[in-house]
Amino acid sequence: MSSEQVLAHTQRTIEVQATGDKYDATVGKLFQQMRTIVFKEIGAPIIKLEAKEVYFEDVQIETHTERFLFLFWPKEKKTYKITAKIKVEVDFIDCKKEDIK
Repeated sequence: MSSEQVLAHTQRTIEVQATGDKYDATVGKLFQQMRTIVFKEIGAPIIKLEAKEVYFEDVQIETHTERFLFLFWPKEKKTYKITAKIKVEVDFIDCKKEDIK
């Protein structure tokens, strides 16, 4: 095995969309999806994954009233649908499996 630099750096812009009943949980889903997409695209051991910029392209809030037995205890429910673009910087190990013996 040779002693060459294998740490690589790249920047990506990922577009993700999530839906949920709580705003915080929906934003968390956005970042889970972003991590999953980056891991699949890179396909190598990731050392550092850092979000540099986050843009919410579209935020939709749907409100509806829920009632017990269609009459009692009205409760307002919200559903959030967020589309975002996240610019990330990734440091990863760039070595091919056939190079390691």
